Amino acid sequence: MFDEKPSLLTPANIEIATVNKQKEVIDMIIRHMESDRREIANSLHEQINQVLAAAKLMLENMPCVTAEMACYTKQISTIISKTLLELNKICNDINPDALRHVSLVSLVGDMLTRLAREKSIVVHFDGSGYRTDLKRNPEHELTMLRIIQECIYKVLISSNATKLNIVLETLDYSMFLEMVCNDEMMDLTNLNEDIAIRNLYNRSVHFGGSFNIERPTNREIVFCASIPNCRQQQVAVN
Repeated sequence: MFDEKPSLLTPANIEIATVNKQKEVIDMIIRHMESDRREIANSLHEQINQVLAAAKLMLENMPCVTAEMACYTKQISTIISKTLLELNKICNDINPDALRHVSLVSLVGDMLTRLAREKSIVVHFDGSGYRTDLKRNPEHELTMLRIIQECIYKVLISSNATKLNIVLETLDYSMFLEMVCNDEMMDLTNLNEDIAIRNLYNRSVHFGGSFNIERPTNREIVFCASIPNCRQQQVAVN
C-alpha cells in the first residue's frame, strides 16, 4: 500500500490562494489605472506641449512693424511660456513615472504652490521629516502621492477651508501623512462614501497600510495615511 500524502487543499491554503488571487486582481486594476494616467500625461506632453511650443516660436519670429505690436507679441509669448510650465507640472502630477525623476516632497510642493493660487487658502507643507535616502517600493510611494493628490483636491474643490496644514514624514518603516483643514461644515459621511476616497482606502489596505478621515473637533477635518515602505511577503501555510 502507498502512504497517502496529505492534501494541499486545506482550508488555510484555499483561503490564502483566494486572498492572493484577489491581490493579483487589485494589482492589475491599479496598474491599468496608472497606465491610463501615463498615456494621458504623454499625450498632453507630446501633442499640446508641441503645439504651444510651435506657436511660441512663430510669435517670437513674427516681424513686428510697430513697437506696440512687438510689446503685445512679447506678452503673448510670456503667457504661452507660463502655460507650458504649468502643463509640464500637471503632466508630472498625472504621470506615475514622475517619481523616478522628482522626489515625492518636490512633487507635492509644486502641486500645492500651483493649486493654492487657484483658491484663497493658506497652505503649510512640512516634508522635512520625509527620508529620501530609503529604498521604497515604487507602488507604495505612488500610492502615497495619489492619496495626497486626491485629499488636496477634495479640500480645494469641496470644502470652505481657509487653512490647510500637511505633514509628510517617515515613521519607523512607513510613510506617514497627516493633513488638517479647518472646514467646519464639510460632510464627513458623504466624504467617506465618495468613490475616490473609498478607492484610496482600498488601495492603502492592499499595500498593508491604512487611510482614514476623522473630525476630532467641530472645527477641523483630519486626513491620515500610513503606507509601509515595502510590501510584506505572503507566507503560505502547508
